[in-house]
Amino acid sequence: MRWHDRALCCLYILTSLWLTWTTVLEALNGPLWAALAYGASSLVPLAAIVEQGELVDLRQAARWYAARARHHRDTALLHDALCHPRPGRRGAR
Repeated sequence: MRWHDRALCCLYILTSLWLTWTTVLEALNGPLWAALAYGASSLVPLAAIVEQGELVDLRQAARWYAARARHHRDTALLHDALCHPRPGRRGAR
């Protein structure tokens, strides 16, 4: 995870904690429907944390596949250059 991914997860956690605290205060002093609404909304940042983790995993997989493709392309170019020299180059038949 990069630093801004971690910072975003920290903001999500702080938002969820604030909404949970608001839920407790609303349950003690306000109407029940408002407490239930705050309680439900406190789960949304937790879902965002899971989604952020999946995005990080997908980015890492994309980087791995890109590096693998570069390696295979470079290997194929080297093989082509060594096994099938072009006419007019040194070592060509």
